[in-house]
Amino acid sequence: MKTNILSLSLILGIIAVAGVGMGAASPTISIVPASITGINQGDAFSVDIKVDPEGQPVRVVEINLKFDPAAVQIDSYNTILCDMGASKCSIVIGNFLGNYPMELFNDINNTNGTLHLAHVIKPRGSEVTAPGTYATLNFKVNSNASSRQSTLYLATAKLANDNGYIPGVMADNGSITIVSTSSRSSQTCSAAETASAPKAPGFSAPMALIAMIALIIRNQKRKKI
Repeated sequence: MKTNILSLSLILGIIAVAGVGMGAASPTISIVPASITGINQGDAFSVDIKVDPEGQPVRVVEINLKFDPAAVQIDSYNTILCDMGASKCSIVIGNFLGNYPMELFNDINNTNGTLHLAHVIKPRGSEVTAPGTYATLNFKVNSNASSRQSTLYLATAKLANDNGYIPGVMADNGSITIVSTSSRSSQTCSAAETASAPKAPGFSAPMALIAMIALIIRNQKRKKI
């Protein structure tokens, strides 16, 4: 009887632990799309920073993004103009934290390839639990960038609420693949030149034969004259 009770307790304990593990999904901060391919020198592209709090209340979002400054750049932007709805901003804050959240950090360093960005919901605003877009980042590929695959790496991905930082936040990074226009153009040009290159000047065998016959006929006419 005691053995049966112990076995039942053990089974219930395992089920309880498994249930907690299955139900406790981690909040995530993701770069979307996760992969961008086929972009060229001078091209502009955008990525979204998406947040899924998995039902947990959130008031603050903070990220530290690392990128390859030899491949891409983020330009500085005017916060006031962007808040007024300017159409061209390198960073556009989304609606995840509601309208016009307060800016805590906005540090773009194109020399080192870093972006430190953080915003908080205004004091009278309510915490949010639904997933959404925290920010849209607009990049431009350097004009001298070589063909490469480059990572957009979330070195820091933090969420916080009125109780402090939320533990266990997961970060999903992104990647871009750059195709150098110079190398691609040279390859395309070489292939085109090979396909349509004119032949070296000269006569083919039929043309040489016709020329010889014409010369013989011409000489015979001169002799008759």
